[in-house]
Amino acid sequence: MSFFGTLKISGEGAMPDYDYGKEILPPWSSRREKIKRTVISKKLTSIGREAFNGCEKLESVILPTSVTSIGKSAFYKCTSLTSVILPGSVTSIGDYAFEGCTRLTSVTIPDSVTSIGKDAFKNTKK
Repeated sequence: MSFFGTLKISGEGAMPDYDYGKEILPPWSSRREKIKRTVISKKLTSIGREAFNGCEKLESVILPTSVTSIGKSAFYKCTSLTSVILPGSVTSIGDYAFEGCTRLTSVTIPDSVTSIGKDAFKNTKK
C-alpha cells in the first residue's frame, strides 16, 4: 500500500472483509478522508466488504479485470464518486455496494454481472 492522494493496494486473491461496526478496519481507514483515487492490484479477485466505506473524497476507482466480486457496502457513502466502470470479470455486486454515493451519475455494468445485491445503488443520483 502506498499513498499520496492515490491509494495503491497490492496483494493477491480475495481482499479481506472489514466491519466498521466491529472495528475490523482496513489499513487505510485512518486516511480515508484523504483518498481521492485507488488503484487495485491486478492479482486481487474481490473488493472486500466495507473496504472503502466512508471514503468521501474518493473520485475514481480502477478495478482490474481480475476482480470478480464487489462486497457488501464496499463503496458505501463515497460521496465524491461520480462514475464507475466495472470490468467484464465482475459477476456479483453486494448489498449496498454503492449506497449513498450521492454524486454517482454513470455506471457501466458488463453483461457478466449475474447478481446485484439489495439496494446496491440506493441514494445515488438518478
